[in-house]
Amino acid sequence: MGLAARLAQAKKAKRSFLDAISLRGQPAEYPLLAGYSDFLVIPAEAIDDFVHYCGVFAALNIFAEVAVPTALALAADSVKTELCANSHFHDENPARTDPHGLCGVELWNAADKARHAGLLDGSLDHLCANFPADWLYIHPVKLSRYT
Repeated sequence: MGLAARLAQAKKAKRSFLDAISLRGQPAEYPLLAGYSDFLVIPAEAIDDFVHYCGVFAALNIFAEVAVPTALALAADSVKTELCANSHFHDENPARTDPHGLCGVELWNAADKARHAGLLDGSLDHLCANFPADWLYIHPVKLSRYT
């Protein structure tokens, strides 16, 4: 898929097209994607282009959680995500691309953290030994807080 086709595809996703975002005070004339940039896998055939695009976005001072997903979408022929297009982790029951696959767990408030306190409190060994088999990751978790 060519660059123009990828840009056109990205522009169709309502949550992905950030028309309010600006570059040095000017509205962007093209679609930008947004998403977590904490965990991603780059295919070998896309790594050179991905690194190049990340360098361009870094030079433009684009926020990492916009630059990295946009660079990945431009560099790779396809991108697999945990959530369906136009879904967000903060949505109630967000649509997942594979409802039966591994899922990430978001812990943004005290209630979320309290629900999983038995897993999160204590040692790193405890966390690893008791990590649920159907979870892909927990976000955010500060490993430096574990013994």
